[in-house]
Amino acid sequence: MTHLRKTNAPSEAIKNVRTQRRDFTYLTGFLKTRLSQVFQTILLLMIVAGVGPQKATLAQTDLGFISGTVRDAADAVVPNCQIEIKNSRTATTRNVTSDQNGYFNVPSLTVGPYTVSATAAGFKHLVTNVDVTTNGTTANLQLSVGNVQQEVTVTSESGSVSLQTDNHELATTVSPTQLVNLPNNTRSILNVATLGPSSQQGTDVGVDGGDESFYGQTANSVIISGLGNAHTAFLQDGVDNTNLLTQTVNILSSVEASQEVTTILNGAPARFSQPSIINVITKSGSNKIHGTAYDFLQNDDFDAQNWFATSKPAKRYNQFGGNIGAPLWKNKLFAFFDYSGLRSHTANVYQDRVPTAAERTGDFSADGVTLYNPATYNPATGTSQPFAGNKIPAISPFAQLWLQNYPAPTQALNASNVNYVVNLPAISNYDEYLGRVDFNISPKDLLFGTVARLTSQAGQDSITPNLFGIFIALQGTNISVAETHVFNSNIVNVFKVGYNRSNLFRSQQGQGALDYAASYGLENVNPQPSQWTPPQINLNSDNYTSLGDPYSPQGAIQNRFQYTDEVSWKIGNHTFVFGGDYVRTQFDGDWVVGNNGIYNFDGSATSQYVNGVRSSTNQGNSLADLELGFPRTANAANGVTLGAFRGTDVSGYVQDDWKALPRLTFNIGLRYDFDNPPNDKNGHGGLFSVASNTVIPGTWKTNYNDWAPRFGFSYQADDRTVVRGGYGIYYAPILYNNLHSNYCIRQIS
Repeated sequence: MTHLRKTNAPSEAIKNVRTQRRDFTYLTGFLKTRLSQVFQTILLLMIVAGVGPQKATLAQTDLGFISGTVRDAADAVVPNCQIEIKNSRTATTRNVTSDQNGYFNVPSLTVGPYTVSATAAGFKHLVTNVDVTTNGTTANLQLSVGNVQQEVTVTSESGSVSLQTDNHELATTVSPTQLVNLPNNTRSILNVATLGPSSQQGTDVGVDGGDESFYGQTANSVIISGLGNAHTAFLQDGVDNTNLLTQTVNILSSVEASQEVTTILNGAPARFSQPSIINVITKSGSNKIHGTAYDFLQNDDFDAQNWFATSKPAKRYNQFGGNIGAPLWKNKLFAFFDYSGLRSHTANVYQDRVPTAAERTGDFSADGVTLYNPATYNPATGTSQPFAGNKIPAISPFAQLWLQNYPAPTQALNASNVNYVVNLPAISNYDEYLGRVDFNISPKDLLFGTVARLTSQAGQDSITPNLFGIFIALQGTNISVAETHVFNSNIVNVFKVGYNRSNLFRSQQGQGALDYAASYGLENVNPQPSQWTPPQINLNSDNYTSLGDPYSPQGAIQNRFQYTDEVSWKIGNHTFVFGGDYVRTQFDGDWVVGNNGIYNFDGSATSQYVNGVRSSTNQGNSLADLELGFPRTANAANGVTLGAFRGTDVSGYVQDDWKALPRLTFNIGLRYDFDNPPNDKNGHGGLFSVASNTVIPGTWKTNYNDWAPRFGFSYQADDRTVVRGGYGIYYAPILYNNLHSNYCIRQIS
């Protein structure tokens, strides 16, 4: 099978390896030379031994951490200080002891508000409040000399910002209060997630340009640090939340259902495959009942009339929802449920050029152009004769049927060559549900699970009732379950299971209703019954409106099963993190790439020819060519364009946070990814080997050398300044929409 290039849809042909991205430094042939292999071995030994400058990102993908140093009023460190960390909502408690340098950290904490209490002999009891985020929280504690029965309560100043001193990543975290109160048109969490530097909402750029907009997913993508759309990984509650077809968000949690949104803008640690991460943590229940209800609306009563419209287009826009969280068993079991919906019904003004009543009968006498009869062409003189009276005597059977798809003009042709003006209805609707349960099994075990479900549809009618209108539907499901086990104050394990399903399709009104190829009498066109749509007829002159979409239906159904385990282990001033992921992917694609035929008419058949050369002044008429049945070109994909791909991804990583000095943290890690190329289980895709003249099953050559070292440092110069730096290698995934590159094109005329 060969590649069919789309004119309005995405895609470059698949390269045989994933894109490799290196931050800050480019090393040609890295990991392929003997020197680099030696370096890898030394690096791994350093990490295992806990030697050298190393990084531990204490935050789990859905959890956070608290770290800090305990000092007295003279700025001397306080070792062996007893520290209690208590969740303000669920009363979950963890206890640790500061080390000989006064340093402490508490990994694998559910994000949210906490009370931190510090107790040491000879000092007053200290209590302070902090908010834990997935990017971690620094809580440096200063004790006052006194009796331990005395208590000092420390509160943060309103609007104060604490410096993150324990890692090198550039990251932003948005709290639930900010999510709700910040101005946010469309109320998308991605609008807020991209408020940081070097980040913006997604656009169709780079080698993947076109894929997102073609499937209506541009609003579900971002561009961070100048990279392409596929270089940002999306997580929800610590589990992959990605639509592989376009590498965009599968389900966007509502603003009201989100506890926090953390964006790693650059330098993501070894637990992450991509340099940039958007991690959404959903709200949970608590010991108090809490809830929200809302509705945001727009209406055409508030709008002015469009200058070009003959009447004001209707607009009905309601974005609404509500949620509730409550305890099911005090201090033990909590539940949260959220619903959000959108009902948007609007209309857009369309101005078109449709055939006139006279043109439908073959009469072009009023068009101001001389039409030439291709049947009279004389090869000897290279000329043809005009139609008598500029009228076509007989219209082809195909054209007679096709012209019925055009509505009658609503007005006479104006100076812009427009004779049809209409307000075409458009819709954008969705329903999204989220349920979450948190269970404090014991002081050492925490279990939570979430289920998110989205059903959405957006699209617009065409000028032909019940035909050609393009609609995009997405049905998504995310399920995650995570169990956190605390072995002791230094060792914590987190095990997760995730399921991600996406059913994203671009469809066309009228698809599958009948065999259009047989109805219109088209030959050499054989789409599958589920792919039946009318052909595309392009009228490439005289401003006529073309009808048909040769690239729909298109879309895919994906099922991803993810299993992850991670251990955090604190040894002295090192905190090791090591873990791995196993992901099984099922991806069933359906790509209509001209299967129903693409016919282009440009007036060349009815043009004047002089000495066999087309005239530069009398260019004919594309509608007249259609009525005669003479396209300039015609083509279609021929063969099976349905894919059933199966693939497996395996990754492992190790990392360490080395608190070398009270103000200096080194970060180092190593990740390995094995991205097994997805294979079509029915053998419909493959690589052509020139050497053997055979087709090899698969989509690209398997790469076993995706090693990804990460290095960084964080130095606190003073109380208001932190200097950071880092380096890393990352491997970007392909857009699975590119798998359609294996399909064929065949000339049919």
